[in-house]
Amino acid sequence: MIVMSSDERFKRKTGVGIATGHMCTGIIGKPNFRSEYALAGDVVNLAARLAAASEKGENGVLCDEATLQSLTGEVCKGRRYP
Repeated sequence: MIVMSSDERFKRKTGVGIATGHMCTGIIGKPNFRSEYALAGDVVNLAARLAAASEKGENGVLCDEATLQSLTGEVCKGRRYP
């Protein structure tokens, strides 16, 4: 029998990937049957890969170079990006 503490049972790593660029979005499928909202494009794949990589490491959020370059000035109130 394996005994786990309550903290170990609820630990889950969550990763976030942020990428800036063009993508296609829309509803795919038949109306009133089965439809899904979908995203497509290189930037979507890049964001998914960044999210997967951030789950494995210690950083919870990873972004691409285009996103990093677009961050200028005050990002959050009281915080400045160098």
